[in-house]
Amino acid sequence: MTKAKKGSSKKAARPKLKKREVSTSSFFNKKLHTAIIFLFAFILYGNTLFHDFTLDDSIVITENDFTQAGLSGIPKILSKDTFVGFFGEEKDLVAGGRYRPLSLVTFAMEYQIFGLNPRIGHLGNILLYGLTGFLLYLILMRLFPAKTQTQRVVNMFITLGTTFLFMAHPLHTEVVANIKGRDEIMCLLGSLGGLLLILKSYQEKKPNLAIWAGVVFFLGLMSKENAITFLAVVPLTFYFFTKANTKEILGHTFPFLIATVAFILIRTAVLGLDFGDSPRELMNNPYLKLEGSQYVPFSAAEKLSTVTYSAGRYAQLLVAPVTLTHDYYPKHIDLMPWSDWRVLLSLFFYLGLIAFALIKLKSKHLVAYGIIFFIATFSIVSNVIFPIGTHMSERFMYMPSIGFSLIVVWLLYLLGTKIIGNASIKDIKQLGLPIGILAVVIGLFSFKTVVRNQVWKDNYTLFTTDAHTSTQSAKIQNAAGGEIISKAINDRQNALKKLNGITDPAQLKAQEAPILAQFKNDVSTAVPHLNQAIKIHPGYANAFLLLGNAHNYMQKYDESIQYFQKAKQLKNPYEEADKNIGQTYLDGGKYFGEVKNNFPKAITYLNEAVKYNNVNKNEANRLLGLCYASSGQIDKGIQLLEGVIKNAPKEFIYYDNLAAFYGQRGAQTGNPADQARAAELKQKANQLKNGNQPN
Repeated sequence: MTKAKKGSSKKAARPKLKKREVSTSSFFNKKLHTAIIFLFAFILYGNTLFHDFTLDDSIVITENDFTQAGLSGIPKILSKDTFVGFFGEEKDLVAGGRYRPLSLVTFAMEYQIFGLNPRIGHLGNILLYGLTGFLLYLILMRLFPAKTQTQRVVNMFITLGTTFLFMAHPLHTEVVANIKGRDEIMCLLGSLGGLLLILKSYQEKKPNLAIWAGVVFFLGLMSKENAITFLAVVPLTFYFFTKANTKEILGHTFPFLIATVAFILIRTAVLGLDFGDSPRELMNNPYLKLEGSQYVPFSAAEKLSTVTYSAGRYAQLLVAPVTLTHDYYPKHIDLMPWSDWRVLLSLFFYLGLIAFALIKLKSKHLVAYGIIFFIATFSIVSNVIFPIGTHMSERFMYMPSIGFSLIVVWLLYLLGTKIIGNASIKDIKQLGLPIGILAVVIGLFSFKTVVRNQVWKDNYTLFTTDAHTSTQSAKIQNAAGGEIISKAINDRQNALKKLNGITDPAQLKAQEAPILAQFKNDVSTAVPHLNQAIKIHPGYANAFLLLGNAHNYMQKYDESIQYFQKAKQLKNPYEEADKNIGQTYLDGGKYFGEVKNNFPKAITYLNEAVKYNNVNKNEANRLLGLCYASSGQIDKGIQLLEGVIKNAPKEFIYYDNLAAFYGQRGAQTGNPADQARAAELKQKANQLKNGNQPN
C-alpha cells in the first residue's frame, strides 16, 4: 500500500455507499435516530405551541397562588398539598390528598422568567416528551443488545418500532397537549431515567450509578405517585433481560425502594396518614347510584363489574383510538352489570392475558414482559387498589402504553418470521411487511394525534367538542355550558367596545339592540348542555347555578331565581348563589321597571335586592325610587332618593333623579318650595356632571 506523502493536504477518498447500503446505515444510525425522535415530538405536538391554557391548567398554573409567586412560591409548593395553591387551606380537597410538587416547581420557574406564557409551557412539554422517547429508545437498546447481524436487524426493528409507536399514540394527547399533563411526563421520565441508570450500573459495573438511579426515580415520584409501580417494573426487567440472580435483582431494586420510602415519609409529613373516605358527591366518586333522593355507593360486585368494563375500554382505545374525549365522568360510563357481554369480554380478555403471562413467565417470553409491564403500571390507576375519582382517563394509559407498544411490535416481528417460513431474519427486506404495517399504524396514529391536538386549543374548543362525545357526562355538559356563557360574555364586551365612539343616545341604543339579541341567543345555546347535566346528575349544584346565570342573561329573571334557589338547596351555604340571587333581583327590578314598565313587579324585585349585602343598595334604592315615582307614589320616591344622596353625596345621577321628583311633585301641587328644591338639586347635578363639587 502506498503511503501518503508527509505534509500532504489530500485526504484518502472515502468509498461511496450504494443506495441500499445508505438505507441500511441509516437504519442503524443512533445519532440520526436521536434527531428523528425529537423532530417527531415536534411534528406531533408542534401545533400546540399556539394553544392557550386549558382544563386543569387553572389549578396548577393560571389561578395557583404558589405558582404565580414564582421562585418565592416554591417552598409552599413543596410543603403543601398540590391543590392548596388553588383552593386555599381547605379540608379534604381530594380524598387522601395529592402531593405532586415537582411539575409545579417547573411552572413557578417558568412564571418567574417568562410570566404567564402558555407557549413556554407547551414548548416545555414537547421537549420533555421528546426526551421521554429518547430515554425509552436508550433503554430498549440496552434490553436488546445486538451481537450478530441477525440480532442487529431484529433488535433495531423492536427498538425503533416500540419507541415511535409509543410516541405516536393518540391517547397521549391529553398528557402533552395539556400543560398540566407535565406531571405525567415527568413521572415517566423519572421512572425511565432511573431504570436506564440502574441497567447501566449493572451492565457496566458502575455501582455509583445506582445512587443516581435512586435520585432520578425520586424525582419521578415527586412528579406523581404513579412512579411507584416501577418497584415492580425494575426487578421484572432484570429478570427478563439480564442474567442477574435474585440477590442481584433485589440489590439493584434497593435504590428504588429507598427513594420510595423517602417519598412516602415526605408525603406523610405534608399530608398526614389520613387517606379520607370516598366522598358522596358524584363528580368526585363515580361509584355512586341514586336511590330515591340519595346517592348510595355501588355494591362491591357492582363496582368490580364497572371497573372491569372500564379496563376493557382502555384496551379498546389502545388498539383503536378512534373516538377520544378528556371526560369519562359519570355517567359517560354508568353502572355496568356482570350480565353485560362487554363486562364479560373484558374479564376473559384480562384473565387470558394474566394466564399467558404466568405460563410464559419462566421462559421469559417478551409478550409476557409486555403484559406484566402493562398490568403493573395500570394497577395504580385502575380503581382496583384505591379510588381515583373518575372511571377512567386517557392520560392514565401514558405509562402502560409502553407495554402495549412493545407487544404490538413483537407480534409484527413474529408475523415477519412466519412469512419467511420461521427462518431467521437476516436482512431488513425480510421485515418489509411488518415494517409496512407498522409504518401505516404509526402514520394513522400520528395523524389522529395532530388532529386531536387541535381540540386542546382552548377550553371553549375542548369542552364544546368533547360534550358531543361524552353526552352522558354531567361534568363535561356542565363545563361546556359554562364555557359557552363565558364566551358569549366576552363576545358581547368586545362588540360593545366598538361602539365607544358613538355619543348619540338613540344611535347607541339602536346599535346595542342587535348585540344584546345575539348575546341572548348565544347564551341560550348553553341551556341544553346544562339541562343535560342536571338530568344526569339531579344534585349538581353548579349546573343549577349556571342555569341561573344563563336565564339572568336571557332576562328570564323568574326562572333565574328558581335555579339559584335550587342550587342553594343542594349546597348550603352557597355564597356564589346568594350573590347571584341578589344581583338577579337588582337586574330584574331594573328590567321590569325600565323595559316592561311593570312597576309593581319591579318594586317587588328591588325590595328583595336590598336584602343582599353584595348588591349596590344605593343603586337599588334609586331604581326603587324611580318605580315609586313612576307608579304615582312620588313621596316614597323622594324619601328613598334623599337617603341615597346622604350615602353617596358625589353622584350626579342621584341629584338629577331627585330633582325630577321634586319638579314632578311641584308641578302637581304648585308648591314653590318643591320647585326651588328641584332647581337646587339640578344645579348640583350639573356641577357634579361637569366635574365640580356642589356648594
